[in-house]
Amino acid sequence: MEEDYRKYDDEFHRDMDHLYKQEEKEPLSDFDNVFQYLHHFRWFINFFGFGIPWFFFAALTNDWNLLFNIKWNHFWAGGNLFLFANTIFGFIQSFLSAILVFEIPTWLKEAKSIRMVSFNVACWYNFIFWVFYMKVRSIWKSTAEINVNDVFTFLFLGYNIVIHGTIFVVNA
Repeated sequence: MEEDYRKYDDEFHRDMDHLYKQEEKEPLSDFDNVFQYLHHFRWFINFFGFGIPWFFFAALTNDWNLLFNIKWNHFWAGGNLFLFANTIFGFIQSFLSAILVFEIPTWLKEAKSIRMVSFNVACWYNFIFWVFYMKVRSIWKSTAEINVNDVFTFLFLGYNIVIHGTIFVVNA
């Protein structure tokens, strides 16, 4: 643990020394080259330009899920495990996506297996969601006689699309 800390601390100091030496040679405040200036402040721009807005968007999607499940579903429909698991999955994916959008170097280097599992699960979730959406769309556009089974399928899948659509967006 101590070795890892020292390794990252040394890497950080080497990077900072390199940046300061480069800036001493050619200050970026005169805007001679905008791309070098943007490269110098890339973490700052990424943090405020992408990270903070994504964090608030992900928080809003989780708020929507909680509001829907607590208020209108009466506490996850009395303990429905599918709804509860989707809420937990949404929180986990939102957290992992926020860390990824912030581009924290340690997370990008050391958590590749967690990111890969998250990506695979997100792909499967979005594929199943897309299949549900296409089924609802086909029922909606159907010109044939609609039976009770079609109505039930449409309402069940449509309801899940409305509730869990925010997770689809976070996964995408």
